[in-house]
Amino acid sequence: MHSISLRQLGELLRAEVLGDADIQIHGISGIEEAEAGDISFVANPKYVARIRACRASALIVGRDLVTDFRPLLVTDDPYLAFTRALKLLLGETSVRDSGIHERAIVAPTVRLGEGVSIMANALIEDNVEIGDRSSIYPGTFIGEGSRIGQDAVLYPNVTICPNTIIGNNVIIHGGTRLISKQAPGQALSTRIILGDDVEFGANVTVTGGGTRDTVISRGTKIDNLVGIRAGAQLGENCIIVAQVTVGEDVTLEERVTLAGQVVVAPGVTIGAHAMVGAKSYVEENLAGKQAYSGSPAQSHGQERRLHVYLRRVPDLQKRISDLEEQVQHQDKENP
Repeated sequence: MHSISLRQLGELLRAEVLGDADIQIHGISGIEEAEAGDISFVANPKYVARIRACRASALIVGRDLVTDFRPLLVTDDPYLAFTRALKLLLGETSVRDSGIHERAIVAPTVRLGEGVSIMANALIEDNVEIGDRSSIYPGTFIGEGSRIGQDAVLYPNVTICPNTIIGNNVIIHGGTRLISKQAPGQALSTRIILGDDVEFGANVTVTGGGTRDTVISRGTKIDNLVGIRAGAQLGENCIIVAQVTVGEDVTLEERVTLAGQVVVAPGVTIGAHAMVGAKSYVEENLAGKQAYSGSPAQSHGQERRLHVYLRRVPDLQKRISDLEEQVQHQDKENP
């Protein structure tokens, strides 16, 4: 971990600095755990009240968040800025020395860049290319003809299907599967393509072999236990939280955020900068730059009004019952 001024960090994150730009930042943490010298972030308005007790030296916030706390880094996408700050301040976990472990199986046609580390029990098939300083952890399988860029990290027991393209600085955590639904031996007509700076959590499943390439574009971050079906195409800098399912041929434009357990039906397009709340079901196209929630997903404001109306249903039902009793009583008195 190294120290950096808030001004320098703001330049690297393309964020506006409000307050003392010369303060030194040497750590990063959540808003409740942060100490002096740390930077934290607040993106959800419900956490604004916790800012008063925050001990961090600076906060990353969105442009629509109002607070007297200073100093701030103000950005269009605080989630993405916080993720990038993590990498800048903490760097990557150190790996073993470069080279091929004696228990790794590497085909003779594999092309390795400088400083590549292939660990025990990894299996790499013919005509794979791996860029400089990339690390392949134990138990990982990389299928024939795949290309992996520089400074990539594939943690234990990752599976990469043949002809996959993986960019620079990609991180894939343990148990993730990039697979094809095409039968073994059948020629692959489409590919799985990951852009630079993509990160997958643990036990993510991405399927190729559809009618078009399955594409995860630059800077997109995907949490644990996410399923992405064949032909899905995710734009740059999307955020996909845990247990999301993205159906076949779905298109997410840039900077879309899907909260936990969202399901997106096949063929749907979600516009740029849209946010979909947890446990929502998206069954039709959604315009960008709006927040959605519910099942089926609709404008978040409309969904909140619906919940208010639903909470009033028991009271309305009682009032209707009372009125019916009054009418029946009047009918009996005035036959």
